[in-house]
Amino acid sequence: MKTGSDNDYLKRVQTIFLGDIVSAELIKSGWSNVVVDVNQSQIFRFIRHPGRQFELEKAFLKSFAPESPIPIPNPTIEAEDFIAYPRLAGERFAPEKFAALSAEHQELLLRQLGRFLSALHGLDFSHPHLAQFPYGGADFWQDLWEPAESLLKPSTALVAKRFFQTKLKLTQRSDVRPCMVHSDLGTNNLLVDFDQPSLTAVIDFSDLAWGDPAVDFAGFYRNFGRDFVERLLRFYAEPIGDHFWDRVKYEAMRKQFFVIYFANKFGFENHIPAVVQNIERLFSTLTSQAPPRKT
Repeated sequence: MKTGSDNDYLKRVQTIFLGDIVSAELIKSGWSNVVVDVNQSQIFRFIRHPGRQFELEKAFLKSFAPESPIPIPNPTIEAEDFIAYPRLAGERFAPEKFAALSAEHQELLLRQLGRFLSALHGLDFSHPHLAQFPYGGADFWQDLWEPAESLLKPSTALVAKRFFQTKLKLTQRSDVRPCMVHSDLGTNNLLVDFDQPSLTAVIDFSDLAWGDPAVDFAGFYRNFGRDFVERLLRFYAEPIGDHFWDRVKYEAMRKQFFVIYFANKFGFENHIPAVVQNIERLFSTLTSQAPPRKT
């Protein structure tokens, strides 16, 4: 089954699960995944659009789970459109909760995260479906910019176009070494025990790709700020290449335009106005921080 209502997925679990079901709670119904928690002990993650990328993810999880320094999903059941794995404890990596920790406890989490990123980015892994742009969008100007440009205010479009023209030139000249990237790190896909504190899991590798390591720092830059990334880099063991901050800023902004592309491609057009509003906000911040243009 490739699509279905949330209730359909709950019914699927009842036919698949071996044993008594005391509870079955739908905990996520997103653009790509539907996640069901069974008995607060087993996670069933259904893929709305299964195919090559999901086959890659399953192979990757089997390969990396035994050696990952932070727990990741380790499937015990898998099929064409779902995996099941033991529930991983923790809550989302919320910026406000991180900020409330002591400097010592913040450093503990940053150290763990740095070890994980170093292991992922240094991983020797190959697969026939591994790609830089698994969902398309390789041509930024045609695929990502054109559908969004007419939705933006003219002033925002002008600032955004200048930004991407500048950053793309730098990223294309960079000596960056491509690697395995999660592609969706930031807040929702990192689980934390803030009482310990400890990074307890990294989840949802559905956007797994072969690309610039800056991709995996962009979400932290967007959600936590530059200081967080600078501190994280102290515990990162892989090369970052030149023009690092330009690449991070480019990837952080590019993601917003990719979301519009993805929404159009997979039928989530009703979410586009909120994404456009966010782009307007982000580039208004850039405009307010920019020095006056010389005349």
